[in-house]
Amino acid sequence: MENNNVQFDEPKYHAPKQQADHDLFVGFLIKKGFAKNKTWATYILLGIIVFSILVIFLSFSGKSPVVKIPKNANVIYSQNAPPRLAQPLK
Repeated sequence: MENNNVQFDEPKYHAPKQQADHDLFVGFLIKKGFAKNKTWATYILLGIIVFSILVIFLSFSGKSPVVKIPKNANVIYSQNAPPRLAQPLK
């Protein structure tokens, strides 16, 4: 059997380049002058993310308020409701 080296002239297809979703924010920061290039814009976005996580963590980790009830207060305990005072605090 002969080897004819047949070649076809077909267009080559390449996968489109994927752009990250954060390019919108990076472009905004560069356009508004907050960052000089993509690297600094990325640093700014990372800083915003870290700051947001810290604020969320600190807001949920704070102590809950403590209400001091006078010794002579009458507290009503019921099965299907939280405890409440018979008379409101003044």
